[in-house]
Amino acid sequence: RSVEFCIPWPVVWMLEDNEVERFSATASGHDGYRKLRFALTYSAIFVGLVVVHPAKDFYVEKFGAHPLAMGALFFVVSFCAPLAEIVSGRLQDQEALAWLFPVEKWGRKAPWLLTHICLLCVGAGAIYLPPSRDPVVLHAWFFFVSLLLFWSISTCTIAFESARHEIYRYNEERSSFEIWCKFATVLGMFSGVLPLLVLLANAAFVLRVLMACVFVLLIVVFALQATPIWMEASSLTSTARRLSIVEGLRDTWSNIAFRHICFVRLFEGCYQGIQSTNLLYYLTYVLKLHGGRRSGFVVLVGMCNLVGELPMAYVVSKFLTVHRNTYRLQAAVATARTMNAGATVALFALPTVLLGEDLDGMELGVATVVFLLWQAGSRVLQAPFTFFKVGAQCWVVDEDIISQSGARREGVFMSVASAMQNFSRALAAALCFLGYGLAGLKPRDCDLQCEELWDPFTDAQDGLLLMKECIHECQSASIAEQPSALQWYVRALYMGVLPALELLVVFHTLAFPIKGERLAELYRQQATTCGHVSVEEVNDSTSPRSVNATDAVVPPGKKGIKVAPAPEPDGA
Repeated sequence: RSVEFCIPWPVVWMLEDNEVERFSATASGHDGYRKLRFALTYSAIFVGLVVVHPAKDFYVEKFGAHPLAMGALFFVVSFCAPLAEIVSGRLQDQEALAWLFPVEKWGRKAPWLLTHICLLCVGAGAIYLPPSRDPVVLHAWFFFVSLLLFWSISTCTIAFESARHEIYRYNEERSSFEIWCKFATVLGMFSGVLPLLVLLANAAFVLRVLMACVFVLLIVVFALQATPIWMEASSLTSTARRLSIVEGLRDTWSNIAFRHICFVRLFEGCYQGIQSTNLLYYLTYVLKLHGGRRSGFVVLVGMCNLVGELPMAYVVSKFLTVHRNTYRLQAAVATARTMNAGATVALFALPTVLLGEDLDGMELGVATVVFLLWQAGSRVLQAPFTFFKVGAQCWVVDEDIISQSGARREGVFMSVASAMQNFSRALAAALCFLGYGLAGLKPRDCDLQCEELWDPFTDAQDGLLLMKECIHECQSASIAEQPSALQWYVRALYMGVLPALELLVVFHTLAFPIKGERLAELYRQQATTCGHVSVEEVNDSTSPRSVNATDAVVPPGKKGIKVAPAPEPDGA
């Protein structure tokens, strides 16, 4: 029987039917439960991210660290972390742990995930337990434990992304797996945020020890159950050329498609770093929340993100199970993110213009509702982006594997792309944080001022109440005494910087060249290389694009597929 398939202009003809979609969506043999188990690795990684990212703010607010010193240290960390990622990717490609974990038994990525999940536990348990509040010890502890955490998170992320690419060979299955990754990301973030909110409300030593144990337990429970699945990424790479770090960078950067992916991840990382860092300061110094109320509002913000993200992600994953929709995703992502940039400017500029600078009473309530609406709407419009980012990055690696006659170098590509995003995220957060200090931020160390009012081992309930009242009054006074320049700086990051970064993401998304006919050709070659289809015979066609036997992807059992003529561009 004849099968016709077309996509919007430029018209690209694919050879496909329902059987092709079925095997491309289930080629790994994983059911939903196994995909969930694998995705929970992401939950452990995001627990680590939730723990480390607000550490600099925690040290300033709770331990009395100097804002400019912490910003400078985090700036240094932001430079060290991407270099470590590139080193990690190179070591993974060269199977540096094979002497301890044989590839034939453990696979290529399980050793890296197993060892670095353990390191992640050490860092997450130690970051909020400095041995002293002496300025030198305090700042040194933050610096070295942060480096350990970023190294562990980056190595685990590279190994996970590489394993995902190897286990799931087709975009349909990668898209269906992405919804599980979304769920795992939300689960990891909420699991890590809840104990962190306890510390933001009360940073007593006993609570910090208890929450450190919770962080470690969460990482262990989420990650180690997925060890058998990690071991499935076991393809041998004996033909891979050993590259130095400089050669690896030069080799990957010469790939134009990969270059655009790097810029997409660079600007997306800047966006994430500023958005996540600025959230706490917007809630504190614009919406005037602190203590338990601020912690509760952070939970509410997370719920808005959840309501916006997961339903839309589910819709997109179902949309992408139809193969033709893969070709429509790029334009849809660009449109949605452009709309989000405009909505961000409007929703932050209008309250500022209409309600004024110093919000209070009803004005404060209106600004709070608008902020929550923006959080939910932003996640709806950004939900399709991760599907495109994951798919595009995997397509770059797929093309490289085919061009290198099967040699797998995904570690190089994944590490460079991850380094770009993590570097820009950390750098943007560090520069953003430095800006707070330059804008005049001088918070009080309220926990230190009030902690002597209550001894958890001897005092009664009255002592605890006195300490809470003291902290509440101190925090209110700390917010009131900050300069107005700080509020304008926090607002400007939302109104100006975030939309500009979003438009840069849109530009490089549209410029990504693996699309249309090039993507169709890659899909055919991938299916043939993996041995899921056979090529037997293709009938002649009157299509402007001639198709021969080497172009065809024929489902098992089919004797041939006729390609219908291409319609005119105005009918596409």
